[in-house]
Amino acid sequence: MRKIILLSLIALLFSSCDLIVAGIESVKTISRESKKQKEAKKEEVILKPTAKNGVKKYYYKNGKIKSVVTYKDNKKVGVSNTYYKTGEKQYDIPYQDGKKHGKVIWYYRSGKVYRETDYEFGKKNGYQRKYWESGKLKSETLYKDNMLATGLKEISNTNKVKSVPKIVVQKIDRTAANNEYILRFSLSNKKTKVSYYLSKLIEGKYFPADGRGFMEIVGQKGVAEHKIKIDKGTQLIHDFHIVAIESTAYKNKRVLSTVVPVSIRNPF
Repeated sequence: MRKIILLSLIALLFSSCDLIVAGIESVKTISRESKKQKEAKKEEVILKPTAKNGVKKYYYKNGKIKSVVTYKDNKKVGVSNTYYKTGEKQYDIPYQDGKKHGKVIWYYRSGKVYRETDYEFGKKNGYQRKYWESGKLKSETLYKDNMLATGLKEISNTNKVKSVPKIVVQKIDRTAANNEYILRFSLSNKKTKVSYYLSKLIEGKYFPADGRGFMEIVGQKGVAEHKIKIDKGTQLIHDFHIVAIESTAYKNKRVLSTVVPVSIRNPF
Protein backbone atom coordinates (compact mmCIF):
# COMPACT_ATOMS: atom_id res chain seq x y z
CA MET A 1 0.00 0.00 0.00
CA ARG A 2 2.83 2.36 0.93
CA LYS A 3 4.58 1.60 -2.37
CA ILE A 4 1.45 2.47 -4.31
CA ILE A 5 1.10 5.78 -2.48
CA LEU A 6 4.81 6.58 -3.03
CA LEU A 7 4.60 5.80 -6.73
CA SER A 8 1.52 7.98 -7.03
CA LEU A 9 3.32 10.89 -5.36
CA ILE A 10 6.34 10.50 -7.68
CA ALA A 11 4.06 10.45 -10.76
CA LEU A 12 2.24 13.54 -9.49
CA LEU A 13 5.59 15.31 -8.93
CA PHE A 14 6.83 14.61 -12.45
CA SER A 15 3.48 15.69 -13.87
CA SER A 16 3.70 18.99 -11.98
CA CYS A 17 7.23 19.59 -13.30
CA ASP A 18 6.02 19.04 -16.87
CA LEU A 19 3.24 21.53 -16.28
CA ILE A 20 5.69 24.09 -14.88
CA VAL A 21 8.08 23.65 -17.85
CA ALA A 22 5.19 23.91 -20.28
CA GLY A 23 4.02 27.04 -18.50
CA ILE A 24 7.48 28.61 -18.70
CA GLU A 25 7.76 27.77 -22.40
CA SER A 26 4.30 29.22 -22.97
CA VAL A 27 5.28 32.47 -21.22
CA LYS A 28 8.50 32.65 -23.29
CA THR A 29 6.50 32.11 -26.50
CA ILE A 30 4.00 34.84 -25.56
CA SER A 31 6.89 37.18 -24.70
CA ARG A 32 8.58 36.51 -28.06
CA GLU A 33 5.35 37.06 -29.95
CA SER A 34 4.71 40.29 -28.04
CA LYS A 35 8.25 41.52 -28.84
CA LYS A 36 7.76 40.72 -32.53
CA GLN A 37 4.47 42.63 -32.57
CA LYS A 38 6.13 45.66 -30.95
CA GLU A 39 9.00 45.57 -33.48
CA ALA A 40 6.52 45.26 -36.34
CA LYS A 41 4.64 48.31 -35.04
CA LYS A 42 7.90 50.29 -34.80
CA GLU A 43 8.78 49.35 -38.40
CA GLU A 44 5.33 50.39 -39.52
CA VAL A 45 5.78 53.79 -37.84
CA ILE A 46 9.19 54.24 -39.52
CA LEU A 47 7.87 53.19 -42.92
CA LYS A 48 4.72 55.29 -42.63
CA PRO A 49 5.63 58.59 -40.91
CA THR A 50 2.85 60.99 -40.14
CA ALA A 51 2.65 63.60 -42.90
CA LYS A 52 2.84 67.27 -41.95
CA ASN A 53 -0.27 69.16 -42.97
CA GLY A 54 -1.54 72.58 -42.04
CA VAL A 55 0.10 75.49 -40.24
CA LYS A 56 3.07 74.77 -37.95
CA LYS A 57 4.63 77.28 -35.56
CA TYR A 58 8.25 77.14 -34.41
CA TYR A 59 9.64 79.05 -31.42
CA TYR A 60 12.90 80.50 -30.10
CA LYS A 61 14.07 79.46 -26.62
CA ASN A 62 12.82 82.81 -25.32
CA GLY A 63 9.28 81.79 -26.29
CA LYS A 64 8.92 84.15 -29.24
CA ILE A 65 7.80 82.82 -32.60
CA LYS A 66 10.68 81.91 -34.93
CA SER A 67 8.65 80.94 -38.01
CA VAL A 68 5.18 80.05 -39.24
CA VAL A 69 5.11 77.45 -42.02
CA THR A 70 2.24 75.86 -43.94
CA TYR A 71 2.65 72.23 -45.06
CA LYS A 72 0.81 69.97 -47.44
CA ASP A 73 1.89 66.33 -47.39
CA ASN A 74 5.26 67.26 -45.80
CA LYS A 75 5.96 69.96 -48.40
CA LYS A 76 6.03 73.68 -47.69
CA VAL A 77 3.33 75.64 -49.49
CA GLY A 78 2.13 79.23 -49.47
CA VAL A 79 4.06 82.04 -47.76
CA SER A 80 6.19 81.13 -44.74
CA ASN A 81 7.07 83.89 -42.27
CA THR A 82 10.30 84.06 -40.27
CA TYR A 83 10.88 86.44 -37.35
CA TYR A 84 13.84 88.03 -35.56
CA LYS A 85 14.42 86.93 -31.95
CA THR A 86 13.11 90.33 -30.90
CA GLY A 87 9.75 89.60 -32.58
CA GLU A 88 9.89 91.67 -35.78
CA LYS A 89 9.27 89.94 -39.11
CA GLN A 90 12.45 89.04 -41.01
CA TYR A 91 11.39 87.03 -44.08
CA ASP A 92 8.44 86.31 -46.31
CA ILE A 93 9.21 83.14 -48.28
CA PRO A 94 6.69 81.86 -50.84
CA TYR A 95 6.70 78.11 -51.56
CA GLN A 96 5.16 75.94 -54.22
CA ASP A 97 5.34 72.16 -53.94
CA GLY A 98 8.12 72.48 -51.33
CA LYS A 99 10.32 74.86 -53.35
CA LYS A 100 10.84 78.60 -53.13
CA HIS A 101 8.73 80.15 -55.85
CA GLY A 102 8.02 83.86 -56.13
CA LYS A 103 9.57 86.90 -54.46
CA VAL A 104 11.49 86.20 -51.25
CA ILE A 105 11.54 89.36 -49.10
CA TRP A 106 13.98 90.15 -46.29
CA TYR A 107 12.95 93.00 -43.96
CA TYR A 108 14.80 95.43 -41.74
CA ARG A 109 13.60 95.31 -38.13
CA SER A 110 11.80 98.57 -38.89
CA GLY A 111 9.56 96.72 -41.34
CA LYS A 112 11.14 98.29 -44.43
CA VAL A 113 12.28 95.99 -47.24
CA TYR A 114 16.00 95.18 -47.21
CA ARG A 115 16.20 92.65 -50.05
CA GLU A 116 13.96 91.07 -52.69
CA THR A 117 14.96 87.97 -54.65
CA ASP A 118 13.00 86.31 -57.47
CA TYR A 119 12.78 82.50 -57.36
CA GLU A 120 11.34 79.93 -59.75
CA PHE A 121 10.88 76.43 -58.33
CA GLY A 122 13.83 76.62 -55.93
CA LYS A 123 16.25 78.55 -58.13
CA LYS A 124 17.14 82.22 -58.23
CA ASN A 125 15.70 83.41 -61.51
CA GLY A 126 15.28 87.12 -62.12
CA TYR A 127 16.49 90.13 -60.16
CA GLN A 128 17.83 90.45 -56.66
CA ARG A 129 17.47 93.99 -55.34
CA LYS A 130 18.66 95.49 -52.06
CA TYR A 131 17.36 98.73 -50.57
CA TRP A 132 18.54 101.31 -48.10
CA GLU A 133 16.25 101.69 -45.12
CA SER A 134 15.08 104.94 -46.68
CA GLY A 135 13.57 102.86 -49.49
CA LYS A 136 16.14 103.89 -52.13
CA LEU A 137 17.75 101.24 -54.31
CA LYS A 138 21.08 99.98 -52.96
CA SER A 139 22.00 97.28 -55.50
CA GLU A 140 20.59 95.26 -58.37
CA THR A 141 21.85 92.06 -59.94
CA LEU A 142 20.44 89.41 -62.27
CA TYR A 143 20.25 85.63 -61.86
CA LYS A 144 19.34 82.84 -64.26
CA ASP A 145 18.85 79.27 -62.97
CA ASN A 146 20.95 80.12 -59.87
CA MET A 147 23.71 81.55 -62.08
CA LEU A 148 24.97 85.05 -61.32
CA ALA A 149 25.14 87.50 -64.23
CA THR A 150 27.50 90.31 -65.04
CA GLY A 151 26.23 93.87 -64.67
CA LEU A 152 25.90 94.31 -60.89
CA LYS A 153 24.79 97.87 -60.12
CA GLU A 154 25.44 99.43 -56.70
CA ILE A 155 24.22 102.83 -55.52
CA SER A 156 25.32 104.70 -52.39
CA ASN A 157 22.84 106.17 -49.90
CA THR A 158 23.60 109.56 -51.53
CA ASN A 159 22.45 108.21 -54.94
CA LYS A 160 25.97 107.88 -56.33
CA VAL A 161 26.47 104.92 -58.68
CA LYS A 162 29.51 102.90 -57.63
CA SER A 163 32.28 102.51 -60.20
CA VAL A 164 32.97 99.09 -61.71
CA PRO A 165 36.56 97.80 -61.47
CA LYS A 166 38.47 96.11 -64.27
CA ILE A 167 40.68 93.04 -64.36
CA VAL A 168 44.30 94.19 -64.71
CA VAL A 169 46.56 91.71 -66.51
CA GLN A 170 50.34 91.78 -66.32
CA LYS A 171 52.22 89.62 -68.85
CA ILE A 172 55.56 88.28 -67.63
CA ASP A 173 57.83 86.62 -70.22
CA ARG A 174 60.25 84.12 -68.68
CA THR A 175 60.58 81.82 -71.66
CA ALA A 176 64.28 82.51 -72.12
CA ALA A 177 65.05 81.73 -68.47
CA ASN A 178 62.80 78.75 -67.68
CA ASN A 179 60.37 78.19 -70.59
CA GLU A 180 57.56 79.93 -68.70
CA TYR A 181 55.07 82.66 -69.51
CA ILE A 182 53.02 84.18 -66.68
CA LEU A 183 49.71 86.03 -66.63
CA ARG A 184 49.27 87.93 -63.35
CA PHE A 185 45.80 89.19 -62.39
CA SER A 186 44.51 91.84 -60.01
CA LEU A 187 41.62 94.31 -59.84
CA SER A 188 41.94 97.99 -60.64
CA ASN A 189 40.36 98.89 -57.26
CA LYS A 190 43.01 96.80 -55.41
CA LYS A 191 40.32 94.72 -53.65
CA THR A 192 41.61 91.58 -51.96
CA LYS A 193 38.35 89.61 -51.67
CA VAL A 194 38.35 88.22 -55.20
CA SER A 195 38.55 84.80 -56.88
CA TYR A 196 39.81 84.19 -60.41
CA TYR A 197 38.78 81.50 -62.89
CA LEU A 198 39.98 80.39 -66.30
CA SER A 199 36.98 79.82 -68.59
CA LYS A 200 34.30 81.50 -70.70
CA LEU A 201 31.15 82.73 -68.99
CA ILE A 202 28.03 80.76 -69.85
CA GLU A 203 26.15 82.55 -72.66
CA GLY A 204 28.82 85.25 -72.31
CA LYS A 205 27.45 86.60 -68.99
CA TYR A 206 26.56 83.92 -66.40
CA PHE A 207 28.66 82.28 -63.69
CA PRO A 208 27.37 79.14 -61.87
CA ALA A 209 26.87 79.49 -58.12
CA ASP A 210 29.19 76.56 -57.35
CA GLY A 211 31.81 77.47 -59.98
CA ARG A 212 31.40 74.05 -61.60
CA GLY A 213 33.27 73.72 -64.89
CA PHE A 214 35.48 76.72 -64.14
CA MET A 215 39.16 76.22 -63.31
CA GLU A 216 40.07 78.37 -60.32
CA ILE A 217 43.37 80.24 -60.39
CA VAL A 218 44.57 80.20 -56.81
CA GLY A 219 45.83 83.54 -55.54
CA GLN A 220 46.49 85.55 -52.41
CA LYS A 221 45.36 89.01 -51.31
CA GLY A 222 43.58 89.74 -54.57
CA VAL A 223 46.43 88.68 -56.88
CA ALA A 224 46.66 85.43 -58.85
CA GLU A 225 48.97 84.00 -61.50
CA HIS A 226 48.45 81.59 -64.36
CA LYS A 227 51.73 79.99 -65.44
CA ILE A 228 52.05 78.66 -68.99
CA LYS A 229 54.72 76.16 -70.01
CA ILE A 230 56.27 76.89 -73.44
CA ASP A 231 59.00 74.49 -74.52
CA LYS A 232 61.94 75.48 -76.69
CA GLY A 233 61.08 75.62 -80.38
CA THR A 234 57.32 75.98 -79.76
CA GLN A 235 54.85 78.80 -80.22
CA LEU A 236 51.64 79.70 -78.38
CA ILE A 237 48.78 81.66 -79.93
CA HIS A 238 45.73 81.58 -77.69
CA ASP A 239 42.98 83.74 -76.17
CA PHE A 240 42.65 83.22 -72.40
CA HIS A 241 39.21 83.94 -70.93
CA ILE A 242 39.51 85.22 -67.38
CA VAL A 243 36.66 85.57 -64.87
CA ALA A 244 36.89 87.43 -61.55
CA ILE A 245 34.30 87.19 -58.75
CA GLU A 246 34.61 90.17 -56.42
CA SER A 247 33.01 90.30 -52.95
CA THR A 248 31.85 93.90 -52.59
CA ALA A 249 31.41 96.11 -49.53
CA TYR A 250 27.62 95.82 -50.01
CA LYS A 251 27.91 92.01 -49.59
CA ASN A 252 27.26 91.26 -53.24
CA LYS A 253 29.14 89.11 -55.73
CA ARG A 254 30.30 90.99 -58.84
CA VAL A 255 31.12 89.04 -62.01
CA LEU A 256 33.88 90.49 -64.19
CA SER A 257 35.51 89.04 -67.28
CA THR A 258 38.16 89.79 -69.84
CA VAL A 259 39.95 88.14 -72.75
CA VAL A 260 43.76 88.03 -72.78
CA PRO A 261 45.33 87.34 -76.20
CA VAL A 262 48.74 85.66 -76.00
CA SER A 263 51.13 85.17 -78.90
CA ILE A 264 54.58 84.01 -77.88
CA ARG A 265 57.34 81.92 -79.47
CA ASN A 266 60.17 80.29 -77.58
CA PRO A 267 63.06 79.80 -80.01
CA PHE A 268 65.78 77.19 -79.67
